[in-house]
Amino acid sequence: MASFGPNGAVVREADEANVRDYSTAAPTRIKRVLLGVFLCGIAASLLVALIAGISLFGITIVTEISGSTTYGMSSGDGFLAGAFLSLAFCSLNWFFFYIVVPVTWIVLAFSVGRFPRRGIGRPAAYLRWSAIWGAVLAGGISSLFTLNISLTAWLGALITGGSVGALAGIICGWLFIAIVRPARQLADKTADVF
Repeated sequence: MASFGPNGAVVREADEANVRDYSTAAPTRIKRVLLGVFLCGIAASLLVALIAGISLFGITIVTEISGSTTYGMSSGDGFLAGAFLSLAFCSLNWFFFYIVVPVTWIVLAFSVGRFPRRGIGRPAAYLRWSAIWGAVLAGGISSLFTLNISLTAWLGALITGGSVGALAGIICGWLFIAIVRPARQLADKTADVF
């Protein structure tokens, strides 16, 4: 049956086909995001401390075997002093657990935790942003304590802490992908439409 629009114009049936009788698609519900953020926040703090502690232990053992000492690294004001102090601060990351973990949860929730809802399923984005935020958090915080020593010590602390944080961030990114499995959940939502 013909329908009439404004001023008596006939509305074609093709226009009626564009009007849907059903509701719009519900927002995609991605599961296990909060669990992934929760576990990655705890794992990030532990991984930063573990990576820095193992690196610090390895440097100390290598310098002792070679007949040298680490005294010059920790007491000087050069690049190595900043790097050594950054490793020391990062290895004590667990000591400030009550501050570090909630900050990490907030950063992960508002960056990597929002990716599945936006339809991002490729692992590269998760790994990139978790490495960036790990480097910013670990490198930035550990280098703050070396600002009053010298610029080269600050640079050493920033680069070393950033490297430790980026490595921990990459591992946490893989952990988040393993828990949430965003590509699989997004593919399941696409398949359910058909």
